[in-house]
Amino acid sequence: MPKIDLLKNVKEDLHERYLNIKQATEKQFPLMSWIKENWRDEESYILLRDAILAHEEKNNRGRSLKDILKEDFDIPKSWTIAKKASYWNELQS
Repeated sequence: MPKIDLLKNVKEDLHERYLNIKQATEKQFPLMSWIKENWRDEESYILLRDAILAHEEKNNRGRSLKDILKEDFDIPKSWTIAKKASYWNELQS
């Protein structure tokens, strides 16, 4: 394969990856901005849960809250609400 064709393929591959990443992040719930604007303490959890699930429904995806937190934000499914609240409290500091 000539060098020009190889570079063209690499460029196309990188462009496709960029578009896929951009598309994925546009559908991702804006967790960090929500935490900064709305998080007060563990009592805010219900509002956050509802906002995430409403966003998921708006994007026609049927994942559970634990799946969303794990897949999009790398938050372990085993974390309790108290552990998540502690983590989000730290993010605000």
